[in-house]
Amino acid sequence: MNLKPMLAVTTALWLSACGDSSGTNDFNDTIRFATYHADMEFSDYNQALSETGSGNEQRLQNVAEVIQRAKPDVLLLTGFSGADGLGGEEYRKRALELFVSEYLNQAQDPDLEPVSYPYLYLATSNSGIPVLDDLNKDGSAPGTLPFDAKGYGHYAGEKSFALLSRYALDENNVRTYRQLEWKKVPTADGQQKPQDGSGNDWFATDTWNSLPLMDTNFVDIPMRLPDGRMVQLLTTYLGEPAEVDASNRAYMRNRAQVEFVADYISQDNNNYIVNDDDNNRRITGGYDSSRPFVLMGNFYNDHEGAWALGADGTPSYRADSSAMRTLVNSSTLHRFTGVNWEAPTSAAGVDYAQTTASTHSMPGIITGLNALRNDYIMLEQQLKFVDQGIVWAQLGDDGEALFYRDNGQGQMVNDPQASSSHRLVWMDVSFSQ
Repeated sequence: MNLKPMLAVTTALWLSACGDSSGTNDFNDTIRFATYHADMEFSDYNQALSETGSGNEQRLQNVAEVIQRAKPDVLLLTGFSGADGLGGEEYRKRALELFVSEYLNQAQDPDLEPVSYPYLYLATSNSGIPVLDDLNKDGSAPGTLPFDAKGYGHYAGEKSFALLSRYALDENNVRTYRQLEWKKVPTADGQQKPQDGSGNDWFATDTWNSLPLMDTNFVDIPMRLPDGRMVQLLTTYLGEPAEVDASNRAYMRNRAQVEFVADYISQDNNNYIVNDDDNNRRITGGYDSSRPFVLMGNFYNDHEGAWALGADGTPSYRADSSAMRTLVNSSTLHRFTGVNWEAPTSAAGVDYAQTTASTHSMPGIITGLNALRNDYIMLEQQLKFVDQGIVWAQLGDDGEALFYRDNGQGQMVNDPQASSSHRLVWMDVSFSQ
Protein backbone atom coordinates (compact mmCIF):
# COMPACT_ATOMS: atom_id res chain seq x y z
CA MET A 1 0.00 0.00 0.00
CA ASN A 2 1.32 3.41 -0.95
CA LEU A 3 0.26 6.36 1.20
CA LYS A 4 2.33 9.07 -0.45
CA PRO A 5 -0.70 11.09 -1.62
CA MET A 6 -2.07 11.39 1.90
CA LEU A 7 0.12 14.30 2.97
CA ALA A 8 -0.12 17.29 0.75
CA VAL A 9 1.74 19.36 3.31
CA THR A 10 5.06 17.57 2.85
CA THR A 11 6.81 14.53 1.50
CA ALA A 12 9.19 14.36 4.42
CA LEU A 13 7.00 11.78 6.15
CA TRP A 14 8.22 9.09 3.80
CA LEU A 15 11.90 9.67 4.45
CA SER A 16 13.68 7.07 6.52
CA ALA A 17 13.70 7.70 10.24
CA CYS A 18 16.94 9.15 11.49
CA GLY A 19 19.52 6.68 12.69
CA ASP A 20 20.48 6.26 16.31
CA SER A 21 23.99 7.63 16.66
CA SER A 22 24.46 5.96 20.01
CA GLY A 23 28.05 6.10 21.14
CA THR A 24 29.03 9.18 19.15
CA ASN A 25 30.41 12.35 20.71
CA ASP A 26 28.38 14.67 18.49
CA PHE A 27 24.72 14.13 17.72
CA ASN A 28 23.44 16.19 14.79
CA ASP A 29 20.44 14.18 13.65
CA THR A 30 16.80 15.11 13.28
CA ILE A 31 14.36 13.39 15.62
CA ARG A 32 10.75 12.80 14.64
CA PHE A 33 8.29 13.24 17.51
CA ALA A 34 4.68 12.10 17.18
CA THR A 35 1.53 12.03 19.26
CA TYR A 36 -1.36 9.71 18.42
CA HIS A 37 -4.60 9.05 20.25
CA ALA A 38 -4.99 5.33 19.64
CA ASP A 39 -8.47 4.81 21.20
CA MET A 40 -7.31 1.61 22.91
CA GLU A 41 -10.03 1.52 25.52
CA PHE A 42 -11.12 -1.88 26.75
CA SER A 43 -13.78 -3.10 29.17
CA ASP A 44 -11.18 -4.93 31.26
CA TYR A 45 -7.48 -5.70 31.25
CA ASN A 46 -7.95 -9.25 29.98
CA GLN A 47 -9.54 -7.82 26.82
CA ALA A 48 -6.59 -5.45 26.47
CA LEU A 49 -4.18 -8.38 26.68
CA SER A 50 -6.24 -10.44 24.25
CA GLU A 51 -6.45 -7.77 21.55
CA THR A 52 -2.92 -6.40 21.85
CA GLY A 53 -1.53 -9.94 21.96
CA SER A 54 -3.40 -11.43 19.01
CA GLY A 55 -1.70 -9.42 16.29
CA ASN A 56 -4.74 -9.81 14.03
CA GLU A 57 -7.22 -7.15 15.17
CA GLN A 58 -7.82 -5.09 12.04
CA ARG A 59 -8.24 -1.77 13.85
CA LEU A 60 -4.98 -2.23 15.75
CA GLN A 61 -3.26 -3.31 12.55
CA ASN A 62 -4.39 -0.03 11.00
CA VAL A 63 -3.16 1.91 14.04
CA ALA A 64 0.19 0.17 13.68
CA GLU A 65 0.29 0.89 9.96
CA VAL A 66 -0.27 4.60 10.54
CA ILE A 67 2.66 4.54 12.97
CA GLN A 68 4.87 2.59 10.57
CA ARG A 69 4.12 5.11 7.83
CA ALA A 70 5.11 8.00 10.06
CA LYS A 71 8.20 6.26 11.52
CA PRO A 72 8.45 8.43 14.64
CA ASP A 73 11.53 8.14 16.80
CA VAL A 74 9.58 9.23 19.87
CA LEU A 75 5.88 8.36 20.04
CA LEU A 76 3.27 9.34 22.61
CA LEU A 77 0.26 7.02 22.49
CA THR A 78 -2.73 8.48 24.31
CA GLY A 79 -5.82 6.43 25.01
CA PHE A 80 -3.70 3.35 25.71
CA SER A 81 -4.98 1.00 28.40
CA GLY A 82 -2.58 -0.69 30.77
CA ALA A 83 -3.19 -1.94 34.29
CA ASP A 84 -2.49 -0.06 37.52
CA GLY A 85 -1.86 -1.89 40.76
CA LEU A 86 -2.06 -5.38 39.29
CA GLY A 87 0.96 -7.62 39.67
CA GLY A 88 4.45 -6.27 39.09
CA GLU A 89 5.66 -3.62 36.67
CA GLU A 90 6.10 -6.16 33.88
CA TYR A 91 2.48 -7.26 34.15
CA ARG A 92 1.25 -3.67 34.30
CA LYS A 93 3.01 -2.91 31.01
CA ARG A 94 2.25 -6.25 29.36
CA ALA A 95 -0.42 -4.90 26.97
CA LEU A 96 2.01 -2.23 25.78
CA GLU A 97 4.79 -4.76 25.24
CA LEU A 98 2.39 -7.00 23.32
CA PHE A 99 1.25 -4.17 21.07
CA VAL A 100 4.88 -3.41 20.24
CA SER A 101 5.84 -7.04 19.57
CA GLU A 102 2.66 -8.20 17.80
CA TYR A 103 1.81 -5.09 15.79
CA LEU A 104 4.61 -2.52 15.58
CA ASN A 105 7.35 -5.14 15.19
CA GLN A 106 5.37 -6.76 12.35
CA ALA A 107 5.26 -5.07 8.95
CA GLN A 108 1.62 -4.17 8.28
CA ASP A 109 2.18 -3.90 4.52
CA PRO A 110 4.77 -5.42 2.16
CA ASP A 111 6.10 -1.92 1.44
CA LEU A 112 6.58 -1.11 5.12
CA GLU A 113 9.18 -1.99 7.70
CA PRO A 114 8.56 -2.81 11.36
CA VAL A 115 9.34 -0.15 13.94
CA SER A 116 11.00 -0.89 17.24
CA TYR A 117 11.26 1.05 20.48
CA PRO A 118 13.73 -0.14 23.11
CA TYR A 119 12.43 2.31 25.73
CA LEU A 120 8.82 2.10 26.92
CA TYR A 121 7.12 4.15 29.62
CA LEU A 122 3.50 3.59 30.66
CA ALA A 123 2.06 6.38 32.79
CA THR A 124 0.17 5.48 35.92
CA SER A 125 -3.33 6.91 35.63
CA ASN A 126 -6.27 8.18 37.66
CA SER A 127 -8.64 6.54 35.19
CA GLY A 128 -10.70 3.75 36.71
CA ILE A 129 -9.64 4.44 40.31
CA PRO A 130 -12.91 4.53 42.32
CA VAL A 131 -14.02 7.47 44.45
CA LEU A 132 -16.41 6.52 47.25
CA ASP A 133 -19.04 8.99 46.16
CA ASP A 134 -21.80 9.11 43.53
CA LEU A 135 -19.91 11.61 41.38
CA ASN A 136 -22.39 11.71 38.51
CA LYS A 137 -25.43 11.61 40.86
CA ASP A 138 -27.15 8.83 38.94
CA GLY A 139 -28.28 7.05 42.11
CA SER A 140 -25.79 4.21 41.76
CA ALA A 141 -23.70 2.92 44.66
CA PRO A 142 -20.71 5.18 45.43
CA GLY A 143 -17.64 4.09 43.52
CA THR A 144 -19.53 2.55 40.61
CA LEU A 145 -17.29 2.48 37.55
CA PRO A 146 -16.73 3.97 35.06
CA PHE A 147 -18.19 7.31 36.24
CA ASP A 148 -17.47 7.33 39.99
CA ALA A 149 -13.71 7.46 39.50
CA LYS A 150 -10.84 9.93 39.67
CA GLY A 151 -10.83 9.65 35.89
CA TYR A 152 -13.38 7.90 33.69
CA GLY A 153 -12.54 4.22 33.33
CA HIS A 154 -13.91 0.71 33.67
CA TYR A 155 -10.81 -0.48 35.50
CA ALA A 156 -7.64 0.99 36.96
CA GLY A 157 -5.31 1.91 34.12
CA GLU A 158 -7.80 2.20 31.28
CA LYS A 159 -7.40 5.32 29.10
CA SER A 160 -3.82 6.03 30.14
CA PHE A 161 -0.90 7.00 27.88
CA ALA A 162 2.43 5.49 26.92
CA LEU A 163 5.73 6.84 25.63
CA LEU A 164 7.76 4.80 23.14
CA SER A 165 11.27 5.97 22.32
CA ARG A 166 14.41 5.05 20.42
CA TYR A 167 16.35 7.20 22.86
CA ALA A 168 16.94 6.50 26.53
CA LEU A 169 14.28 7.63 29.01
CA ASP A 170 15.46 8.50 32.51
CA GLU A 171 12.71 7.00 34.68
CA ASN A 172 14.75 7.65 37.82
CA ASN A 173 14.18 11.38 37.41
CA VAL A 174 10.60 11.42 36.18
CA ARG A 175 8.13 13.91 37.65
CA THR A 176 4.44 12.96 37.61
CA TYR A 177 1.35 14.90 38.67
CA ARG A 178 -1.35 12.30 39.16
CA GLN A 179 -1.98 13.37 42.76
CA LEU A 180 -2.01 17.17 42.35
CA GLU A 181 -5.41 18.37 43.59
CA TRP A 182 -7.80 20.17 41.29
CA LYS A 183 -8.60 22.77 43.96
CA LYS A 184 -5.02 24.08 43.90
CA VAL A 185 -5.14 25.41 40.33
CA PRO A 186 -5.76 29.19 40.25
CA THR A 187 -8.18 29.53 37.33
CA ALA A 188 -8.31 32.69 35.26
CA ASP A 189 -11.93 33.50 36.12
CA GLY A 190 -11.62 32.50 39.76
CA GLN A 191 -14.29 29.80 39.49
CA GLN A 192 -13.02 26.41 40.52
CA LYS A 193 -15.87 24.39 42.02
CA PRO A 194 -18.47 22.91 39.68
CA GLN A 195 -22.05 23.66 40.70
CA ASP A 196 -25.48 22.28 39.89
CA GLY A 197 -28.25 24.22 38.19
CA SER A 198 -29.30 25.76 41.53
CA GLY A 199 -25.86 27.13 42.35
CA ASN A 200 -24.97 24.44 44.90
CA ASP A 201 -21.56 22.77 44.94
CA TRP A 202 -21.70 19.61 42.84
CA PHE A 203 -19.15 17.72 44.92
CA ALA A 204 -19.31 17.07 48.66
CA THR A 205 -16.63 19.01 50.55
CA ASP A 206 -14.54 15.94 51.40
CA THR A 207 -14.72 14.71 47.81
CA TRP A 208 -13.74 18.09 46.36
CA ASN A 209 -10.79 18.43 48.73
CA SER A 210 -9.30 15.16 47.51
CA LEU A 211 -10.17 15.14 43.80
CA PRO A 212 -7.06 15.17 41.57
CA LEU A 213 -6.70 17.62 38.71
CA MET A 214 -5.77 15.07 36.05
CA ASP A 215 -8.10 12.44 34.62
CA THR A 216 -4.95 10.49 33.77
CA ASN A 217 -1.59 12.10 34.55
CA PHE A 218 0.97 14.69 33.46
CA VAL A 219 4.50 13.29 33.09
CA ASP A 220 7.78 15.19 32.79
CA ILE A 221 10.45 12.66 31.85
CA PRO A 222 14.05 13.32 30.70
CA MET A 223 15.25 11.84 27.41
CA ARG A 224 18.98 11.42 26.86
CA LEU A 225 20.46 12.06 23.42
CA PRO A 226 23.42 9.90 22.30
CA ASP A 227 25.86 12.76 23.03
CA GLY A 228 24.58 13.13 26.60
CA ARG A 229 22.35 16.16 26.13
CA MET A 230 19.00 15.98 27.92
CA VAL A 231 15.57 16.95 26.62
CA GLN A 232 12.48 17.06 28.84
CA LEU A 233 9.43 15.29 27.41
CA LEU A 234 6.26 16.83 28.82
CA THR A 235 3.43 14.42 28.06
CA THR A 236 -0.25 14.25 28.92
CA TYR A 237 -3.77 13.18 27.97
CA LEU A 238 -6.45 15.58 29.22
CA GLY A 239 -10.11 14.91 29.92
CA GLU A 240 -12.69 15.48 27.21
CA PRO A 241 -14.88 18.51 28.08
CA ALA A 242 -18.13 16.93 26.86
CA GLU A 243 -20.90 17.84 29.29
CA VAL A 244 -23.48 15.34 30.50
CA ASP A 245 -25.29 17.48 33.09
CA ALA A 246 -25.64 21.02 34.49
CA SER A 247 -22.43 20.89 36.54
CA ASN A 248 -20.09 21.87 33.68
CA ARG A 249 -17.45 19.88 35.55
CA ALA A 250 -15.83 18.20 32.53
CA TYR A 251 -15.46 21.59 30.83
CA MET A 252 -14.07 23.18 34.01
CA ARG A 253 -11.66 20.34 34.67
CA ASN A 254 -10.24 20.45 31.15
CA ARG A 255 -9.82 24.22 31.47
CA ALA A 256 -7.99 23.85 34.78
CA GLN A 257 -5.77 21.14 33.28
CA VAL A 258 -4.80 23.39 30.35
CA GLU A 259 -4.11 26.27 32.74
CA PHE A 260 -1.90 23.97 34.82
CA VAL A 261 0.14 23.06 31.73
CA ALA A 262 0.46 26.75 30.84
CA ASP A 263 1.68 27.48 34.38
CA TYR A 264 4.08 24.54 34.21
CA ILE A 265 5.93 25.89 31.18
CA SER A 266 5.64 29.60 32.02
CA GLN A 267 7.78 29.70 35.19
CA ASP A 268 5.17 32.11 36.58
CA ASN A 269 2.33 31.44 39.00
CA ASN A 270 3.48 27.88 39.62
CA ASN A 271 4.27 27.70 43.34
CA TYR A 272 1.24 25.44 43.76
CA ILE A 273 2.82 22.85 41.47
CA VAL A 274 4.43 19.99 43.41
CA ASN A 275 5.03 16.63 41.76
CA ASP A 276 4.05 13.25 43.19
CA ASP A 277 6.43 11.42 45.49
CA ASP A 278 8.44 9.87 42.66
CA ASN A 279 11.70 8.33 43.84
CA ASN A 280 11.50 10.38 47.08
CA ARG A 281 12.04 13.50 44.99
CA ARG A 282 9.43 16.24 45.33
CA ILE A 283 10.04 19.57 43.58
CA THR A 284 8.02 22.76 43.66
CA GLY A 285 7.45 24.69 40.45
CA GLY A 286 7.43 23.99 36.73
CA TYR A 287 9.86 22.57 34.22
CA ASP A 288 13.65 22.61 34.52
CA SER A 289 14.51 25.73 32.51
CA SER A 290 18.12 24.60 32.04
CA ARG A 291 16.89 22.08 29.47
CA PRO A 292 14.72 22.36 26.35
CA PHE A 293 11.37 20.57 26.34
CA VAL A 294 8.97 18.97 23.89
CA LEU A 295 5.32 19.22 24.97
CA MET A 296 3.07 16.52 23.50
CA GLY A 297 -0.41 15.24 24.09
CA ASN A 298 -4.12 15.07 23.48
CA PHE A 299 -5.56 18.22 25.04
CA TYR A 300 -9.17 17.84 23.83
CA ASN A 301 -9.11 21.60 23.37
CA ASP A 302 -8.71 24.00 20.46
CA HIS A 303 -7.33 27.53 20.75
CA GLU A 304 -9.28 28.51 17.64
CA GLY A 305 -12.59 28.48 19.54
CA ALA A 306 -14.69 26.39 17.19
CA TRP A 307 -17.64 24.28 18.16
CA ALA A 308 -16.90 20.64 18.72
CA LEU A 309 -19.32 18.08 17.33
CA GLY A 310 -21.41 15.31 18.78
CA ALA A 311 -21.61 11.83 17.29
CA ASP A 312 -24.52 12.96 15.08
CA GLY A 313 -22.51 15.86 13.68
CA THR A 314 -24.33 18.59 15.58
CA PRO A 315 -22.58 21.14 17.82
CA SER A 316 -22.32 19.84 21.37
CA TYR A 317 -19.87 21.85 23.48
CA ARG A 318 -17.02 24.32 23.47
CA ALA A 319 -13.61 23.70 24.92
CA ASP A 320 -12.21 26.75 26.73
CA SER A 321 -10.35 28.27 23.82
CA SER A 322 -9.05 31.16 25.95
CA ALA A 323 -7.15 28.74 28.19
CA MET A 324 -5.67 27.02 25.15
CA ARG A 325 -4.70 30.34 23.57
CA THR A 326 -2.81 31.23 26.74
CA LEU A 327 -0.92 27.97 26.46
CA VAL A 328 -0.03 28.07 22.75
CA ASN A 329 1.05 31.71 23.01
CA SER A 330 3.38 31.08 25.94
CA SER A 331 6.64 33.01 25.61
CA THR A 332 8.59 29.83 26.37
CA LEU A 333 7.28 28.09 23.23
CA HIS A 334 8.81 28.14 19.77
CA ARG A 335 6.44 30.50 17.97
CA PHE A 336 6.11 28.24 14.92
CA THR A 337 4.82 25.20 16.80
CA GLY A 338 1.90 26.46 18.85
CA VAL A 339 -0.16 29.13 17.13
CA ASN A 340 -2.68 28.08 14.53
CA TRP A 341 -1.20 29.76 11.45
CA GLU A 342 1.89 27.57 11.78
CA ALA A 343 0.14 24.40 12.95
CA PRO A 344 0.42 21.12 11.01
CA THR A 345 -2.33 20.76 8.43
CA SER A 346 -3.98 18.20 6.17
CA ALA A 347 -6.24 18.47 3.14
CA ALA A 348 -8.32 15.60 4.54
CA GLY A 349 -9.17 17.74 7.58
CA VAL A 350 -10.56 20.41 5.26
CA ASP A 351 -12.61 17.76 3.46
CA TYR A 352 -13.94 16.41 6.75
CA ALA A 353 -15.01 19.82 8.05
CA GLN A 354 -17.14 20.29 4.94
CA THR A 355 -19.19 17.21 5.89
CA THR A 356 -19.94 18.46 9.43
CA ALA A 357 -21.45 21.44 11.21
CA SER A 358 -17.99 22.66 12.19
CA THR A 359 -17.45 26.39 12.58
CA HIS A 360 -13.67 26.00 12.49
CA SER A 361 -12.04 28.86 10.58
CA MET A 362 -8.90 26.79 9.89
CA PRO A 363 -10.18 23.24 9.28
CA GLY A 364 -6.82 22.12 7.96
CA ILE A 365 -5.47 21.99 11.53
CA ILE A 366 -8.23 19.62 12.76
CA THR A 367 -6.80 16.41 14.22
CA GLY A 368 -9.95 14.64 15.46
CA LEU A 369 -13.43 13.67 14.36
CA ASN A 370 -14.84 16.12 16.92
CA ALA A 371 -13.59 18.74 14.42
CA LEU A 372 -11.02 20.23 16.78
CA ARG A 373 -7.26 20.50 16.88
CA ASN A 374 -6.92 18.14 19.84
CA ASP A 375 -3.41 16.77 19.42
CA TYR A 376 -0.36 18.98 19.85
CA ILE A 377 3.40 18.90 19.68
CA MET A 378 4.98 22.16 20.88
CA LEU A 379 8.64 22.97 21.38
CA GLU A 380 10.58 25.06 23.83
CA GLN A 381 11.86 28.12 21.99
CA GLN A 382 15.53 27.11 21.70
CA LEU A 383 14.79 23.88 19.80
CA LYS A 384 15.13 23.82 16.01
CA PHE A 385 11.84 23.13 14.27
CA VAL A 386 12.25 21.49 10.82
CA ASP A 387 8.95 20.08 9.57
CA GLN A 388 5.56 18.75 10.69
CA GLY A 389 2.37 17.13 9.42
CA ILE A 390 -0.81 15.17 10.07
CA VAL A 391 -1.32 11.60 8.80
CA TRP A 392 -4.78 11.62 7.21
CA ALA A 393 -5.50 10.25 3.73
CA GLN A 394 -8.02 11.85 1.45
CA LEU A 395 -10.73 9.74 -0.15
CA GLY A 396 -9.35 8.11 -3.26
CA ASP A 397 -5.83 7.82 -1.90
CA ASP A 398 -4.39 4.36 -1.50
CA GLY A 399 -4.44 4.80 2.28
CA GLU A 400 -8.15 5.51 2.61
CA ALA A 401 -8.86 2.15 4.29
CA LEU A 402 -6.95 3.36 7.34
CA PHE A 403 -9.52 6.09 7.95
CA TYR A 404 -12.75 5.47 6.01
CA ARG A 405 -15.47 2.84 5.88
CA ASP A 406 -18.67 2.34 3.94
CA ASN A 407 -21.59 3.68 6.00
CA GLY A 408 -23.92 1.01 4.62
CA GLN A 409 -25.41 3.42 2.09
CA GLY A 410 -22.60 3.25 -0.40
CA GLN A 411 -20.76 6.26 1.04
CA MET A 412 -17.21 6.21 2.37
CA VAL A 413 -17.07 8.22 5.60
CA ASN A 414 -14.50 8.89 8.30
CA ASP A 415 -15.00 6.08 10.81
CA PRO A 416 -13.29 5.99 14.24
CA GLN A 417 -13.36 2.19 14.12
CA ALA A 418 -11.16 2.12 11.02
CA SER A 419 -8.17 3.13 13.16
CA SER A 420 -8.91 5.98 15.58
CA SER A 421 -11.10 9.03 16.08
CA HIS A 422 -7.88 11.10 16.03
CA ARG A 423 -5.03 11.52 13.58
CA LEU A 424 -1.31 11.11 14.19
CA VAL A 425 0.56 14.42 14.38
CA TRP A 426 4.32 14.49 13.85
CA MET A 427 7.13 17.03 14.07
CA ASP A 428 10.78 16.89 13.05
CA VAL A 429 13.29 18.60 15.33
CA SER A 430 16.96 19.14 14.47
CA PHE A 431 19.51 18.61 17.22
CA SER A 432 22.50 19.83 15.23
CA GLN A 433 24.95 21.71 17.41
